[in-house]
Amino acid sequence: MRQRWTVAYRLADDLIGRTVGLGGARGPVAAALMFSHLRLEAWSAAGLKSALDVAAVRSRRNWPSDQM
Repeated sequence: MRQRWTVAYRLADDLIGRTVGLGGARGPVAAALMFSHLRLEAWSAAGLKSALDVAAVRSRRNWPSDQM
C-alpha cells in the first residue's frame, strides 16, 4: 500500500506540473489517484492528462475547473 501512495504522489506532482489550475492540490490529487481503480504503475502523467482532456471533451466539462 505504501508503494501505491508513492506512485500516486509522483503522478500527482507530475500531473500538477503539466496542468493549470491544480496548484496546491497535491494531497487531493494523490488521494484521488490512490483510491482510483487505475493501475497507477501503468500510467504516466502525460497519459493521465491526455485521458482527462479526452474525457472532458466527451462530457463537455472544463477540467480541472469543473469538478474532477
